[in-house]
Amino acid sequence: MKRMKKMLLLLIALVLCIGGYYGVQLLSNETASVTEETGTFALDSHAAGDLTGLAWTQGDESFAFTLTDGVWSVTTDPAFPLNQEDVQAMANDLLALVGTRQLDGVADLSAYGLSEPSFSVTVSWSDGTSTTYTMGDETPFGDGYYLSLDHEGILYTVTDDIADIFDTTMNDLAVLETIPTTTSVTHLTVGSTLDIVKEETSRTINEGELWYDSLTGSALDAAAAEALIADAQAIAWAELSEPTASDEELTTYNLDEASATAITLYEDETAMVTLLIGAQNDAGDYYARLPGSTMVYTVAGSDVSSLLTASSESMPSMTIIDVAAENIQSAAFTAGEASYVWQPAAAETSDTATDEVGESLWASILALEAESRLSDAAAGTILLAVEVTDANGGSAVLTFTEHDAQSYAVSVLERVFLVDAAEVDAIIRTLRANAK
Repeated sequence: MKRMKKMLLLLIALVLCIGGYYGVQLLSNETASVTEETGTFALDSHAAGDLTGLAWTQGDESFAFTLTDGVWSVTTDPAFPLNQEDVQAMANDLLALVGTRQLDGVADLSAYGLSEPSFSVTVSWSDGTSTTYTMGDETPFGDGYYLSLDHEGILYTVTDDIADIFDTTMNDLAVLETIPTTTSVTHLTVGSTLDIVKEETSRTINEGELWYDSLTGSALDAAAAEALIADAQAIAWAELSEPTASDEELTTYNLDEASATAITLYEDETAMVTLLIGAQNDAGDYYARLPGSTMVYTVAGSDVSSLLTASSESMPSMTIIDVAAENIQSAAFTAGEASYVWQPAAAETSDTATDEVGESLWASILALEAESRLSDAAAGTILLAVEVTDANGGSAVLTFTEHDAQSYAVSVLERVFLVDAAEVDAIIRTLRANAK
């Protein structure tokens, strides 16, 4: 039994040796039949002006481009917004290739990695012919790659892997639309949830109060409104999702006219920028497009979330009163039986000395900061009342009532705020000490 096993092993070894011998012999015969010349070799006799098309497959994506009268287009979709420069650059890079060695008499393409090539690109010419550039293995010397060009028995070596020239996607080759820009925004709408407008002058006595809810007329926080404007101006495309979406595809993205949320920026009443926002994807980004366009993009969720969730109720004006001292015609302060009337406009036209008490009282009123805003008017005994008229005849009345031990409620211009009770008490003490 042991002798039979030994004989079997020897037989297997002999077969392997014979197979190896013939394999080496065949490779040796292939190499021996090939002649090699070093130099610079043109890969095709056609001129660049003869080019009419390119076609290749990269991974699972197929590409086919046609060149007509100097303009490239996608063969199967002429409406595709193709980047002319990018496609022409690929064509130029391909046609600029030259061989560094020419191998003649090649019979076995598998010895050079060309029986199952890693990449090939077909070039069409104006005479109706075509040339297929087929990439093989890297040379044993690491100085280039084997390349076949439909010439029977002839191969070349080139320094670059042409697959790198065509390493792209269709979306990479699309010309992205530009989102219009605008700087002097006076009006912003977001679907049906937000409609805010900036006035040239305030609707109230508050001088700096310029942003309003268009529907209710409520004054809005200027910083919050301008932050939304800045967010809308900063929206940028993240990626191109679909270059030429059909009506059905737009509906899938919630980007049809009925489903999309329109963000629009205006200068005066002229719409300067409109962006349609659709569904949110799994990454948290939103699909978006320009009106009238079939190109679907994504925009970062962080770019639009503030706009999609904003409402006028979320950014009410927190200004209690905003009238500069120099624009005061009169201010009457009343706390119980104590009162003080400040008339800086009258003092300017007479020899009356500067009313430092009145200035101090008004400065203290202006310094009050709203802790929060209440929905209902405050009830109870009025602890302090201030009636102010500005130089333009605008007027407002501030009434302060007790809310709790730490806060007083102040009602003004149909708004109610909570303010620090200690600060109001200090104003009342100054008023009582200087009542007249």
